Amino acid sequence: MTNMLGVYELSLRKITFETGLTVEAVTKAFEAFERDRKAFYIDGFVILINWLKNQSMNTNMKTSALRIFDNLPNWLKERLQIKASEGFESLSKGFEMLSKKEKEKEIESEIEDESESKADYDLIVDFYHKHCPNLSRVQSINDTRKGYMNARFAEYGIEKIEEVFRIAGGSNFLNGNNEKRWKADFEWLIRPENFLKTLEGKYNNKDTERRLSV
Repeated sequence: MTNMLGVYELSLRKITFETGLTVEAVTKAFEAFERDRKAFYIDGFVILINWLKNQSMNTNMKTSALRIFDNLPNWLKERLQIKASEGFESLSKGFEMLSKKEKEKEIESEIEDESESKADYDLIVDFYHKHCPNLSRVQSINDTRKGYMNARFAEYGIEKIEEVFRIAGGSNFLNGNNEKRWKADFEWLIRPENFLKTLEGKYNNKDTERRLSV
């Protein structure tokens, strides 16, 4: 399969055909290799124990090796980890190298995912303060508000969020020009129904005699 990991996909039948040895002889040879910590055979795969340890890999090579390792059958990866834990130090060190690279990749992926899926809370609050100076200022960002912001960000994006605050800042009704003298606030605006109504223009300024109810 590959010589980058020291893992080869070879059937006993092919080995016997290529070498002219019997299955029994090949099996005994692998048993001897395994005792000497040189190689072992697992259900159609030959593993060279010291191969990874002796490789000098740059970042690109490690990435390629990791990709190849990821593509191995799951059962084989599990068996390799078991073999490593049984005292095959060289194999263990080799796969520790790959595991470390895999962990780094996972962390990078998590960071990318978080940066893509989570809203910039401070920026959103700044937009609110900028466009809605007559409404109450945000004093804290709790988990509920973070949830609302993340949801609106995922659904509409940052530009639409700013647009809603811009609309709200120019709305007489949302700024207290209504029968109850009620004013909107940050959390009210980022709730799903209120956000959509504001975005769609429900609270835009109209005939002064027309009054909207909250």
